[in-house]
Amino acid sequence: VLMLNLCSGELQLSPAQLFETMQAAFCSGEAGGTAGQILMDIRIPRALAAALVGAALGVSGYLLQSLSQNG
Repeated sequence: VLMLNLCSGELQLSPAQLFETMQAAFCSGEAGGTAGQILMDIRIPRALAAALVGAALGVSGYLLQSLSQNG
């Protein structure tokens, strides 16, 4: 699901383009054109934020179940 999130959007990226762009951005430090800018400035932060929010909701659900002794 994360890979689909990173590949889809107004500018479609294939999985090969995704990996090439990420490799160029993380290894050389250069975003690598329009696709790199979109990936590094919009899609990766959005995906990380979604993962963190999902984890926080999971932890809060667990704590609520533990406090109410429902789980």
